[in-house]
Amino acid sequence: MISRTIPPSSERFTIFWVGNLRSGRREIVLPIEGLAAAPIHVVFPHRRLAAAKVRVFVGFLALKLKSAQTPN
Repeated sequence: MISRTIPPSSERFTIFWVGNLRSGRREIVLPIEGLAAAPIHVVFPHRRLAAAKVRVFVGFLALKLKSAQTPN
């Protein structure tokens, strides 16, 4: 009997993309280095009309981006 552990979905995603990059089926079109200075805008309906999961995601993004800011 052969058993195999299935990695969590995030690992499967990473393995999939790394494999595609290595084989040449995919290529990086937007390098990470240039992203730090780019402004990010989140557009969604008025707070009352937005789904709860949208509000939670926007709050999560705001916290993550605020903590990732580097001092000028």
